[in-house]
Amino acid sequence: MAEKETKDSVPKNGIARMYLQDEDIQEECEQRKSTVDMTRKERWLLEKEKMKHMTFSKKLEYFLMYYKWVPVCIIAVVLAVYGGIHWYQSAKIETVLSIAPVNALSTDMIEKEKEIKKILGTDDKYEEVSIKSNFATTAQGTEFDYYGQMAFVAQMEAGDIDVMLMPQGLYQTLKKSGIFENMEEVLGKAEETEVHGQIKEDCLVFTDSSLTSDYGLTYKTVYVSVLKNSQNKENAAKWLKTLK
Repeated sequence: MAEKETKDSVPKNGIARMYLQDEDIQEECEQRKSTVDMTRKERWLLEKEKMKHMTFSKKLEYFLMYYKWVPVCIIAVVLAVYGGIHWYQSAKIETVLSIAPVNALSTDMIEKEKEIKKILGTDDKYEEVSIKSNFATTAQGTEFDYYGQMAFVAQMEAGDIDVMLMPQGLYQTLKKSGIFENMEEVLGKAEETEVHGQIKEDCLVFTDSSLTSDYGLTYKTVYVSVLKNSQNKENAAKWLKTLK
């Protein structure tokens, strides 16, 4: 007795085999078409029915396979919003005075920055005082070390440094390049200016000053100069007149 052929059996006849394959393809296409024609609610109910009998691991695998773009899009949107807000806030910040103490042992200058901001008379949250303590010299103290030189050139060219605190040797080296502003241009005429440091052509000189302890400097005699390309010379003058 011949066994009854079913759709799942594979007939030996090639033409019959092709007919069944075409029938499967047509059935699959009709199923896809019916899924496309479903409303959103109907598709959601169908997905829910599919997942009802799955184990947790299978549900997770199914979700990651078919809906992985959802968390990716959410994360992308969150990052874009956060980045936009951060960029907007940063773009509004203006540096009203930038100070570069050379060979400073102290790196936490937050309180000092707040103190100088009060001296300048500003409480605007978008205005900041910046103290850059990443400049170091060679052991002789007459020139920057390799990293200090690179940082100084880049920031000086960008106009990101207003005032420098430095040892005598480095001052004498940098003075030759003519980058320091004449003190009369910053403070006014010497006889009309009240400062505690000794006024020279393009610097103030402080000996045994509180600058050494305030900024963690490794030298007792501090040379203070304002750069010619400073954008904040008025604020630099206000601060210089308070130094002791």
